[in-house]
Amino acid sequence: MMTFLPTPFLTQKEVQQILDTLAQGYPESQTRWRLKLSTLPLSEEEKSAVNEVFQFLLERLDRLLSDPAAGARQMRKLFLSRSDTLRPSHMVLIVSMLEEIAVELILQNSALDIHVGYRWIHSSLLNMAFSSFLGESVFPRNHGEASGASNSDTAFEEGQMELYEAIIRYDETLLTLNGPEDILSYSVREICRIAGFARAALFWYTPITRSLDGIYSHNIDLDVIRRIRELDYNIPGLKYVLREKKPIYLQDVKNYLPAHHIENFRVTSLVVAPLYGKDPFPLGFLLLDQDGRHFRPEHRRMEILHALIQRTSKALEAQLNPSRPPRFHNPSVLSNREREILQLIAAGHSTKSIAAQLHISEHTAAEHAHTILKKLDAKNRAEAVAIALRKQWIR
Repeated sequence: MMTFLPTPFLTQKEVQQILDTLAQGYPESQTRWRLKLSTLPLSEEEKSAVNEVFQFLLERLDRLLSDPAAGARQMRKLFLSRSDTLRPSHMVLIVSMLEEIAVELILQNSALDIHVGYRWIHSSLLNMAFSSFLGESVFPRNHGEASGASNSDTAFEEGQMELYEAIIRYDETLLTLNGPEDILSYSVREICRIAGFARAALFWYTPITRSLDGIYSHNIDLDVIRRIRELDYNIPGLKYVLREKKPIYLQDVKNYLPAHHIENFRVTSLVVAPLYGKDPFPLGFLLLDQDGRHFRPEHRRMEILHALIQRTSKALEAQLNPSRPPRFHNPSVLSNREREILQLIAAGHSTKSIAAQLHISEHTAAEHAHTILKKLDAKNRAEAVAIALRKQWIR
């Protein structure tokens, strides 16, 4: 089998844990897939073919991943049998949903290393899909001509393949980046390019302070973005965005954003894409537009954006929570830097003061504080300090 993305080395025990998790999560996977399928803009014939392939792969997912070469052969044979209906875009959809469901199951298993499990699932599925797709001509170039397809149909298929390859490269790069900062700066630029937007700005959300801070941008002055700090109740449209939990299109932003930001950035139409991890609160919001011009994004563009945002969110979750430490079993539940920050919080220092004393950005200091609350399962900073004092992790 051809390999396109290096697969992390796992022991047989770790691989078996992942495979067992996937097998046990089959009922939940079925539910998630049925909901997704009902919302897809496909004909009944396409839905039937896509569902047939997905069900075949889902029922055998643990076996396919334990033998990716055999999995690639089975996937190729299955797509060939339905090549009258299925297109490359359907394959992208199926593999993406398999990965999303598998990774969600991995994230729910506290015994597994999230980052390693995510990388193993991701690279295994993509290598299997690429091998089945490129190892033989699953979708022959002359297939469209034989069935009377037009040049525009052929161009569409080629565009789908280019898009698929762009998403693969995006995934590959995400897995090589170190730290949330690298992931976010890369994602803002590449999501704009792949999804076809002219500019973007990313705002980090801190539920402790209920604030949004500008941290990265593409084709907008970064210094200007990083000077923006807004409390969530000053943004009229935030509640609407939070209800959706997926990219949404705002045809006219005047009822959703503060007037001074609309004027300063010449915003008219806008797409807002929330980034979510495992917490009920979003990690942040990516705002995208066409350089101030009115626009209406096609459904396909929104689907691409949603897929990229989900990948970015999973990569961030793996970086922000590389493992799930046991609660309060030993002092290593907090890193030295986290205990240092918690000690300063106990002394009454603000996020700005902590950042200045430790020579880090306010954003980094706030993220450390957020991680501390998650690790200690504390509702607020005061409770986190109380827990740490009882455990004698700080004085």
